[in-house]
Amino acid sequence: MGAGPPPWVALRALAAAAETELRWRLSPPVAKIRGQAPAHRGSTLSLLAWNVQFGAGRSLRFFYDGGEAVHVPAPEVAAAMAAIRETLADAAVDLAVLQEVDVGSSRTGGVDEIEALVRGGGWPTAAYAAVHDVRHLPWPAGSAMGRVHMAQATLARVALDRAKRWPLPALRESRIGRALNLRRADLETTLMFDGAPLSVHNVHLSAFSKGDGTLERQLAAIEAALPARSWVVAGDFNALPPGDDAARLGLDAADYPEVRGPLTRWYDRGWGAISDPDAPKWRTWLPYGSNIPERMLDHVFVSPDLEVTSVEVLRLDPCPSDHLPIRVEIRRRP
Repeated sequence: MGAGPPPWVALRALAAAAETELRWRLSPPVAKIRGQAPAHRGSTLSLLAWNVQFGAGRSLRFFYDGGEAVHVPAPEVAAAMAAIRETLADAAVDLAVLQEVDVGSSRTGGVDEIEALVRGGGWPTAAYAAVHDVRHLPWPAGSAMGRVHMAQATLARVALDRAKRWPLPALRESRIGRALNLRRADLETTLMFDGAPLSVHNVHLSAFSKGDGTLERQLAAIEAALPARSWVVAGDFNALPPGDDAARLGLDAADYPEVRGPLTRWYDRGWGAISDPDAPKWRTWLPYGSNIPERMLDHVFVSPDLEVTSVEVLRLDPCPSDHLPIRVEIRRRP
């Protein structure tokens, strides 16, 4: 067996955890809106949901996927951001609901990716909320991640009336792990749509919970934040759809041990934008080195008073992220 990380790594992790916990307790993060946009016009709203993998591209195999990469060279970040901007422009949507957007992180060269997307892509406004904010993350040992600041961001070509950050329950892990890990959140934005308010929830649930109940608790928290009507919930749920047998994933099936998946109840209620989510054509997550999606981890749900008129997974080849985006159009039911 290896000797493990040197003692200073554990000490620095403890100090970073204490400092991070203190900052989050004294000044908890809130959602913010940048810029202004014209009011929405028309009876249809288009939306794209996409985990952009912190603008890292797909040429590197990262440590959390079994590789060794931690930091991304500047040309890789620039190329990925250009491809993301191009995809968003081609999708021609009113809202882009994005997860894993770096804002000055060491691993991506300190680039403010929200600024790069807003200015470079011509988005007049955006709302964002921090989900990982650590001044120095001392692991992985030997190649410390350093400064990490990552957000969920909703870019808009239409006016946003309000933005709110709803904290979600954390993974069941050590106190140090909770302090230094992602602080999952539901970024809610509201806008006027077809004469009435619409609530859009940008979510990213915990990965690697392995059936410990975290996803169920996070879904319950999201549900509690929903208004009685007129809402959309979109993002990376890190959960398979009902009907998809995790056994087909081999060793990775251990990541999805639930007999009844956490999203089953939402799909049973008819909230899913897709009626047959277990069909392979809806899969969104790309394994390293492959352009064939293996799992549907990204989902869109809408309230019963809304109707999905169009939905598709955009087949990008090459894709600048390990997730494919989902594009939907909605309208109010007559």
